[in-house]
Amino acid sequence: MKKRPKAMGRIDVASYLNITPQYVDVLASKGKLEFQETTSGKIFFEDDVKKYELERIKKRAGDKRFKTKNS
Repeated sequence: MKKRPKAMGRIDVASYLNITPQYVDVLASKGKLEFQETTSGKIFFEDDVKKYELERIKKRAGDKRFKTKNS
């Protein structure tokens, strides 16, 4: 049986990325986070959020101003 992707709301995404829900909307409107619009609001898939997080980590690599989740 194929595993279904985990769906996340904007509050879940904000918590996972440690940003505000408003900034999640900004990222979505700029096309940096993929989403599916529903009658209940925007739905994000965990794989897409993790992909964005990895890109963000790579971009920040070596910059001492930003902490990683492991530090």
